[in-house]
Amino acid sequence: MANLHRIVVGLDFGTTYSAAAWAETSNPTQIEIIKNWPTSGQLVGAQAPTEIAYPEGDTGNFSWGYDISPRARKVRRKIAAQNRH
Repeated sequence: MANLHRIVVGLDFGTTYSAAAWAETSNPTQIEIIKNWPTSGQLVGAQAPTEIAYPEGDTGNFSWGYDISPRARKVRRKIAAQNRH
């Protein structure tokens, strides 16, 4: 069986910001962190906001991360931490 070219992707889905990275199995120590996000402008960083926005009444059309207009109406929900014993 021939050696297959594989890519491993890592996602850090956080409550405020999220990040992604990838590496090839042929060179696992060369990890590429994604730093260019859609419509982030001059801002370059390893994270993008963990936000998604839908126009009211249209769940098929959405924006995410830096693509959300700063004037968009936002609904924030606080998630209470639960103690687990």
